[in-house]
Parts: sequence; C-alpha cells; structure tokens
Amino acid sequence: MAMATTDEKPEVPPEYGHLAYINNGSFARTLGDNLPRSCSGPKTISQLAWSSTPSSIGGLEVLPLDLIQEVLAQLDITTLLDFRRVNKQALALVESLPHYRAITTHAPSALHAIFRIQTGRSIAVQTLFDELCAWKCHHCDGFGGYLYLITCIRLCRPCFTTKNRYLPRDTTRVKAEFLLDDEITNRLPRMRLHPGKYAPGCQSITRTGPRSVLYDAGHARWTSSIIHGSKIISDILEEAYVTDQTEMQLLRYTKRVRAAEQAGRVSSLRTPRLTMLEDTNANNGFRYVAIIRVPWFDRKSQVAQWGLSCRKCLSIPVSERTYLDQFTPEGFKEHLKEHEAADS
Repeated sequence: MAMATTDEKPEVPPEYGHLAYINNGSFARTLGDNLPRSCSGPKTISQLAWSSTPSSIGGLEVLPLDLIQEVLAQLDITTLLDFRRVNKQALALVESLPHYRAITTHAPSALHAIFRIQTGRSIAVQTLFDELCAWKCHHCDGFGGYLYLITCIRLCRPCFTTKNRYLPRDTTRVKAEFLLDDEITNRLPRMRLHPGKYAPGCQSITRTGPRSVLYDAGHARWTSSIIHGSKIISDILEEAYVTDQTEMQLLRYTKRVRAAEQAGRVSSLRTPRLTMLEDTNANNGFRYVAIIRVPWFDRKSQVAQWGLSCRKCLSIPVSERTYLDQFTPEGFKEHLKEHEAADS
C-alpha cells in the first residue's frame, strides 16, 4: 500500500452541517504546511526490486503473526521503515500491521514530517498510533488537533501557542537557560529544523548547520531540575523564556559554580537575580516548527474525525468566549446544550 501524499479531506457530519465547521488551521503555517505537496511515500511491492535478496525474515518466521505485529509496533519509526525495505516478506508484514495502516491512511503527513525533522529514531510506532487514537490535548481537556513531533504528543492550539515547554530552544539557549553541559544536552529529545515560513505572519526560518538543531524545553527543564535541584531552578519560571541579558547572567553564574567545584570547595555562590521574559507571543515562528495538524482516529468506528468548531461561537466576542475551540462529535452535542441553556 502506497502512502498518500496528503491527509484525508475533513468533512462535517451531516447532522451538524449548519451548526459546525472544520477549522482547517489556516490561521497559521505549521510544519505540515511547509512539506512539499508532491512527496513520495513508502514504495509499493511493485516499485521495489530485490534481485537476489531471499524472501525470508529469519528467526521471526517461527513466531505467530500477532506476536510479530506486537514486536513491530514497539520499533521506532525509522527502524520499522528500514525493516520494511529488507525484502518482500518484510514489506508484507509491515503493510499488514494495523498501526501502520492507520497512520499511512489517516495521517501520512505525520510520517513525512517526522522524516523531515529527523525524530523517527525517538518515536515508536505504538506511540504515534496511540496519539492518533487519542483526542484530548496532553496539557488540557480540550480537543487536540495537532501533534508536537519532538516528543510526539497531542496538543490543542491554545496550548502549543502559549506554553513555553512546547517552544523549542536551540543549543546555545537551552544550555544557558537550563544550565546544561554538552553531554547532557546531546541526550535531550531534539529535531532538525525544516526551513520554511511559519506562524500567522509567515515568518521565514531558514537556519542551517548546528543552529538548526532544536531541543525540547520540557525535557530540558526536567533534566535541569534533577541535576541542579530546586535551589537554582526555582527562580526560573516554568513558562519563561530568558532574555539575552539573563542568558549572560546564567553563563557567568555557571562558570563560577564549576570553578568552585573544581577547586574542591562547596559553592556558596548566591543564585543571580534573573531578568525573566515570558514569551506569550503566539506569532513566534518557532512555536510551529514541530507542529502538524492531524485527525483523531476513533478505534471503535475505525473512522478519522477532525475537531468540530461551533458556528454559534463566532458571534460571541473573543474576549467573552468560554468555549473550547474544537470538539469531538459527542463533545459537540454537550456544547450545544450549553448554548441552549444560555439562550433560555
């Protein structure tokens, strides 16, 4: 089965045609909008040629199919695709994997995006499938219409545009902000920037070389808190993005701490008073470089569904809206009841 180049076209269920609409995400450009429109997916059996490769999967042949599929689902995405190219039997096994079929049918652009930003080694097939089958945002109870592909978690638009744990940092900034050395930094979940135009303002981001490597801020903060303890990190707000001035303060302080440790004495240096700047700018292009829009795959109905947005909410001033942006069909029913209660 060849992978489609684009995800399925969203459609509103007929019973909600006049009440709901599908928000196509055109408010801003994400990673998905920067992928080439004509991209080739995994090749089919007819496109692949193994002239002398024996059609065998070795010791796996003695295992039952359900156990083989369970093993394949635990592989990372890159390894699964590598295994798929071994021979015809390996390809047929991968094609028969329900997880793989669901991903390539309903969210092929997720695979392409993962390939582009080079996170396939850190994302298991099972993880991607589970996130495709979950509709809740990882950070709140809202409908999550997007995937954050550094750690492969589902998010809603308000969370990934405001929570700084989902704002990737480059090498220099992540080391300075979280007081991490090269060895620890290199172990953090990371991605390679795909050049393009991001965010509502179509901000052009074209970094190359080492500066194109971006790290997950959530893992960086957690790692830093383990290494340094709360004494240093407590003053660094969870949702803060340091200014250049603060970066220099942290660098100087880190050097003093390390010098004290090398001298064999316990450091009694006072933690610097940091000048923090919370980045609440939803137009920051780096908020969108690891984001792709995906549907929710309902395992029960075997149907991919996109979040429903309410037409009635469009008449409410933005400052007064208390409703979630998107809903599942079941959640949309409950949402309509809230409107009925408010109108009565």
